[in-house]
This record gives sequence, structure tokens and C-alpha cells, in this order.
Amino acid sequence: MKSFTPPTSELVHAAIDRMSSPAHERYFFSALVNPLWIEPLRKERIFEKPLPAERFPDGSIRYQKWPPSQYLARMAKEAPEEVTAVLEEITTDNWCVIHDMLDAAKAMPARFGVRLVPKIEEAAKGGVLRELDLKDIGEVCAHIAGAGKGTMAMRLARTAFNLKRLGREDRDGRREAYWYGESLKGDVVPALVKVRPRELVVFLLEQLDRGVRAIPYSSEKDDSSTAWRAAVEEHDQNSDHEIAAKLVGCIREAAESSIANGGISLVDVLGLVERHEFPIFKRIRIHLIDRFADQAGDLVRETMMDRSLFDDYRFKYEYGMLAGRHFDLLDQEERATFLGWIDEGPDLSGFDDRIRANLDREPTDEDREQRRDWWRFQKWHWIRDHLEGERLAHYERMRREHGEPEFAYLNMIVRTRWGSESPYTADELSELSFEEVVEKLSEWKEEPERAEGPAYEGLAQQFGQYVRTNLRECARQATRLEGHYAIYVRRFLEAVRESTKEYATIDLKPTLALCKWVLGRPADEDVRPPGATEPLVDKDWRWTRNTIADLVRDACRAKVDQRYRDDLWHVVDELRSDVHVSAEPLADEEFDPRTADFLTPSLNRPAGHALHALLAFAHWVAEASAVERDGRKVIEGGFEKVMPEVRNALEDILTKGSADPFVAHAVFGWRLGLLYWVDRQWITERAATIFDLSGIETDPTTAYGWAAWSTFLLACRPHIEFYNVLREQFSFAVDHIKDVKYPRGGHNRALDHLGEHLMVLYGRGDVDLESDDKIIQRLLTKTIEPVRTHAIEFVGRSLRQQQDKVPPAAIERFKKLWEWHWKAIGKQDAEKDPTAATFGYWFSSGAFDAKWSLQNLEAFVEVVRKPEPDDRIVEQLVKFADADPALAVSILGRLVEGDDEGWRVIGWRKNAREVLETGMNAGGAAAAQAEDIINQLGRRGMLEFEELLPETT
Repeated sequence: MKSFTPPTSELVHAAIDRMSSPAHERYFFSALVNPLWIEPLRKERIFEKPLPAERFPDGSIRYQKWPPSQYLARMAKEAPEEVTAVLEEITTDNWCVIHDMLDAAKAMPARFGVRLVPKIEEAAKGGVLRELDLKDIGEVCAHIAGAGKGTMAMRLARTAFNLKRLGREDRDGRREAYWYGESLKGDVVPALVKVRPRELVVFLLEQLDRGVRAIPYSSEKDDSSTAWRAAVEEHDQNSDHEIAAKLVGCIREAAESSIANGGISLVDVLGLVERHEFPIFKRIRIHLIDRFADQAGDLVRETMMDRSLFDDYRFKYEYGMLAGRHFDLLDQEERATFLGWIDEGPDLSGFDDRIRANLDREPTDEDREQRRDWWRFQKWHWIRDHLEGERLAHYERMRREHGEPEFAYLNMIVRTRWGSESPYTADELSELSFEEVVEKLSEWKEEPERAEGPAYEGLAQQFGQYVRTNLRECARQATRLEGHYAIYVRRFLEAVRESTKEYATIDLKPTLALCKWVLGRPADEDVRPPGATEPLVDKDWRWTRNTIADLVRDACRAKVDQRYRDDLWHVVDELRSDVHVSAEPLADEEFDPRTADFLTPSLNRPAGHALHALLAFAHWVAEASAVERDGRKVIEGGFEKVMPEVRNALEDILTKGSADPFVAHAVFGWRLGLLYWVDRQWITERAATIFDLSGIETDPTTAYGWAAWSTFLLACRPHIEFYNVLREQFSFAVDHIKDVKYPRGGHNRALDHLGEHLMVLYGRGDVDLESDDKIIQRLLTKTIEPVRTHAIEFVGRSLRQQQDKVPPAAIERFKKLWEWHWKAIGKQDAEKDPTAATFGYWFSSGAFDAKWSLQNLEAFVEVVRKPEPDDRIVEQLVKFADADPALAVSILGRLVEGDDEGWRVIGWRKNAREVLETGMNAGGAAAAQAEDIINQLGRRGMLEFEELLPETT
């Protein structure tokens, strides 16, 4: 450590006295570089109360940076022991604090960083972390694994990269898929493959199975993996937008490295792969056999001579590569058989029908022979180096005529031209006036039939950068872009929209005038520059209209001056009433509005952009019009007095309908909190219309109220006033999810959030087991099992995060709820799942007294062999062990017996030791049972527990 001076007590207290405001606190900690302040500040309890996450009525969350944790992260390298001791005591739902903890874990020596793993896991399981944090977590895994802490590194990876925990098994967004894959591939796999190869491969295979099951169009018969992962090996056709595709690459690298280094045998890896049924796993198996053919000659031949693999298009790439590389391993008889398969030609059943359907004529013998020739040509291409005689001559003739067969290995090829080059750079444009730049945009033309070189998209990108760096002048002359191509107008508006911090310094009127001009054009007007072929060149004004809506929304959120009210409303009203912008219907024959995703289309479809802009405008006006009454901001007079134009627009949508009604209703549900704040009477009177759920009984494809209902549940926090407005909808929804098909994966399921709302209201005492036609009882007994299970688990998860804030009366209500639930259906549900987590979360929350908790946990583990979350359960068991040592040890014994995988105990061995030590010290039955458990663990190779046994002479 560098030479620092310890602060005196007087200096510490003087500093604390001066930290009377957030600004002073930020200044103090940003300037503090002395690690010797950590302990004095800890004693003064400065680190005990980190800033919590701020949650707003509209469902948004704000995380604020906390200067003390930023200081600790900077000091991690200088004083790792002190920083670790402080961070171990911090519990928070503030992402910024957890991010500082990750930075600290990476900076300090691994022996300290490993102690922060439980805290990082807690944040991961609590949903605090973001997708970008996966990279940091991966680096922490690599850091501690590289220092010999393989067990904890593997445990952290299992928690952080578990798709079930992420709740993203259902078609991840590309950003999260990117960070998930990058961190696994770049950090986790290279580190863990050296220390925990088998566990790593098992884990990755499990996650791939989860990822594949979550892809909507996948099945164990056909997972469509050839569409989302062209080849198991690296290939330029691998798009890897799915997390499942990322995992294939990680599995390949982990397996190949492990086998090559002797960490695990090829036979063992193949055995692990064969546990899974999806075709992608069979493709991985073929690839590994190909890659390690020198270790498995018999397997190579057996695989190559499997006719089902030869015929199946799903295995074409890996099987074709295997055949080409190792055809010489076949004996003469096997070669003859293989070549005979090719000579037989393809199965032509259905060929004639396809000719009739696609070409509207009768097939000919020439058609059939061409099909046979082309099919043989592709198969011969696999083994082209081994062809002889007529086969070789036929292959060479086809190759001269047609070139190499592109589809010999692939079922589909994606070709894309992206034009990112520009004839002018942003720096070159900056030498010109805005008028001159606009003239350049008009004059420049892309070369026809270009394969490379400057393109319209490249020029538009550079123009956007030019606008950002000259924003004030460009905004002043925005109307000069009227009459120009949509791609340039859109890039200009995007540049203005992204500069919200500068709105106060620029004149928005010309930009809004440009928006009005665009909205006056036909939406489908062809506005492509001459010869444009790039996919990112605007064909019409639709993308620009969406950008306009987003610009209005962001301007209102930035609270621009109210002098723009009329201009903004003119733009909003044009967007809202634009009947030309429509979209493909969301509903089809398989559509179920109870489980459909309405959040995504409400953000991405034109009607969604327009309505979000409309309600952002309403929020902006409301904020400016609000007055203080009894410590609350209120809108006196509601819509009628403050914004009648908004009321009229909303009434228009409800009475005349919308071009995209599901999306329109979804936005209403999303912003219920805003509508309730602005005009409680208006929304109460129209709730039955907006949230009409009864339509599902007649025509699900027009049950628009479910879109409002689903987004309300997802976006709004539980509140008794919302419940009072939507009491009938809560009851109706509970009764109508008895037979719904539960969506696999996903973290935004409205079905789950229905249970969360009701559990919060129950905890607050707003509803009880008997009220509202026993709605709580119906939720927990009549709905499908995943919904009621999630509702119960949610209570435990929430209590762990909020246990210091939950009043005793609420705790008593929840105890009553569990006892009723367990007798009614909880035990029956738990018996079906050996890893059930319902009471596991309740117990580990620490919110309930020891006696009640232990008694109910004992009943739970009698029917659940390995309850989750086992690590948290044992952590809490330590705290309750003194209350009843014999019962605590008995429960621990159940958990040890249930660990048939052999790795669970490893994750909580430290806490298990404390429970056993308490039992040994208690004597009697507790000590006897503790001794049995210690012996059992010793037989598993965990000899460190023997230290707890009394010495024998």
C-alpha cells in the first residue's frame, strides 16, 4: 500500500458533518484517494445504507450512482481486505452499486474477490443486473478461476449465465445475446475449461437445451437449427443472433479444448451430448467425431454409414464434412455402399406436385433427371477427392457448367449488401455550410450495380455525424431538407433526437416544421434515390414517421419549453390520425391474447410510436400544469381544463378505433398510471372499455382489452387504487387462465405479473383470503401450476429484498397464507418437482421467525429432495440453527441426501459446516445426527468436516 496518513476522529466527523447534501457527498468521495478512511467511515455506518433503486408509477426504474461504493471500487486494489469486508455487508437493489462491486471484484486479488461471489449471485437472482454486466461477471469468473477458485467460479457462472435465471429463454434481444455469448466465449469458457471442464460442458449443454426449447418454432423433431446456426464450426453464414447459436460455439470450444487437453474424454463428452434430443446436439456429436477422428475411427465409420444421417437435410453440413475428410477410413464394401446411396438418387415423392404448384405445368422426364443430376452433384461434392471413373467425369462436367454447388453443405444462404462507405467524410462536410451540404446530398448519385464503394447509406451516416457536430446551425435551417430523400431527412431527425441535452440551446421550430412537411406527404411515397438497392435506404416515409414520433416523445421527456406546445401538438395529432400507416395484424388462428407479447409491438409498430408520443406530450403538459396539494402534485380540472386536445384524441381512438387496435390498447395499459394521475374520473369511466377482457369468449382476435391488461400488469406497480378501478378485470383474468398454455421462457409474462400484483395487495392487507369472491384462493388453486407457483415464489423473493421494511402485520398475513396454501395445494404441487423453490424462497428471505420457518421447511424438505435456492436456504439455516439445533441439522441432512449430483454441497459447504458445528456443540440427538452427516460427507471425499468430530483415544 502507498504511504497514506490515517484520518483522525475529528477529521472523520468533520467530513461527515459536511456531507449534508448529495453534492457534498459526491465531491468528498470523488476526491478521496486514501484507503485508510474505509474503516473509520465503516464504523460511522456510512456504508450501511446505499441509495435504493427508484421505482415510478409508470413502471420505470432509476438507478443513481452512490459515491461511497464508487470510492470502494477505486480502493479495491489498494485495500482489498477492507473493501471486501464492507461490500460483504451491503444489500441493495441499486444496479450502480452492484456494478461498483463487480469493478471491485475484478480489481482485488482473487482470494478476496471470491468472497463477493454470494453478493453478485444475490444481485443476479434478484434481477438487478443488466445484460452488459454479463461481461463483467465473466471477467470475475475468469479472475477467480485463474487463481485456483474453480468451484466458486463455476458456481457464479451457473448463476449468472443460467437462462432460467435470466428469464430470457424466449428469443433474446440481440444486445443481450451478444454480451451473453461474448462473455462466455471470451472469459468464462477459456478459464473454466482448465479447472472444471466436465461441469462446464454439462452446464453449457443444459443451457443450450433451454435456449432451443424457448425458440417458438423449435421442436425436438426439428429445432430449425440450420436456420439459426448454419454450422457447428465457425462459418461466415453463422449469424448467431440467438443465444442458442452463441452457445453452440461455446460448447464446441469447451469440448474441443477439454478433449485436447485431456480434461475429459471424447467418449465422455459424447455421452453428455447424447442426453439431449434436439437435432443440434446430434450435429455437435457428428462435429466432435469428425474433429477427433484419430481417437474414434470406429465411430467415424459408424456415423458415416448411418443412412438416416445421410438422408437427413438437418445434418447435411456436419455429415458432409465428416464424409469428405474421412472417406478413406471406409473399407471397400462400405465405400461401395455409400456410393450406391448416391447412385440411387433422391426421393422424388412429391416432386411432381411441386413442379405443378410452382411452375403451373406438368413435370417432364427431363425435370426429374435434372433433379437427380443436381442432387448427385451435391453429394459427390462431399467426397470429390475420392471420385473415380464416370462419377468423377460427371462431377467435373457439372462443376464446369455450374461452378461449385453452394448448397452441398447448407440449406440456405443469406446474402446482404451493406453500404457503409461515403463519398464525403463528416470532417469534409464540416468545411461546408448547411446549404452546401444539402446541395451535395442532392447531387451525389450511387454507382449503378455497385459491388463496393460509396453508397447512400454511408453518406447518410456521415451527414448525421455532421449534424451532431453542428447542431445549432443545422437545426436553424432544418426546412432546407424539404423535398429531399427520406434517408437524409431521417438521419437529420435522428441526430436532433439524440441531442436532448442541447434542446435548451437550439430552436426546435424549424425542425418541427420539417416534421409537419413530412407528415403532409403520402406515407407510401417512393422516396428512394436513383438506383438505390441497399436494404437500409428508406423506400418511403414510414421509418421517418417513426423517428418523428420518437423525437416528439424525447423532446417532451426532456421538458422543452412550453412555447413549443402548439407545434408539438400539431405533429402529434398528425401522427395519431395517420390512417395510412398500418401493420400486419397481430392475431392469427393460433393467437391467444392472454399470453401474447404486446410490449414489443407497442414499441416497434407505427401506432405504438405515435401513441407513446401522444402520451409523452400529455405527461409534459401535466408536469407543467401540476400544482402542489397536501404534498402531492395534482392536475386540477383534469383533461377538460388542462389538455382537452389530448382528451379528444384519446376519445377518438376509443370510439372510432385504430389502425392497430391491439397496439393502441397496449399503450393505454402501459400508461395507466399517467392517465389516472391526470384525470381519475375519466379513466375510471372508460376502464371497462379499455380493459374489456370478455371479448376472448367470442373472438380472441378482437379481444383488444387483453393488450391493455397485459401491459398494465407489466408496466404498472401494484396499487389499491388501480385494483379498485380494475377489480372486475382482476377477477375475470384469474378465472380465465385455468387452461392457458403457459409460454416457455421469458421474463415479461403478464400471467406471472397478475400473481405478483395480487400478492402485493394481499401483503398490504388490501385483499385477504376471503374477500372479492376469494380471489387469492382462486389464484393459488384454480390457475395453471406455473402461475400459482410463481406467485408464491414471488413473495419469498420480495421479502428477502424488503425484509426490513415489511410490517409485522404483513408477516403474519403471509404466514397465514403459506399455511393455507400448503394444505390446499402447495404440498401437492411440490411433490411433482424435486427442485421446487416455493418455500425455499420464503425460508431464505429471513423475514419469518425461526420456529415457524424451521417447522415449515422441515415439512417442505420431506417432499422436495433438493429444494432451491439451496445455497440461500443453508445460509439462512445457519442463522436459525441456535433456535433448534436438532431440527436444523435434520434439515441439513435432508439437503445432503438430496444432492445426488455431487456439486450442490460444494456450493454451501462453509455454511453447512457452521450448522453441523452448532449441532455438535448442542449435544444429544443433534450431535448424533450431525456426526452421521459428517461421516456421510467424508465418504464423498469432503474430509474437512472431520475436524468437527470429537477426538478419540
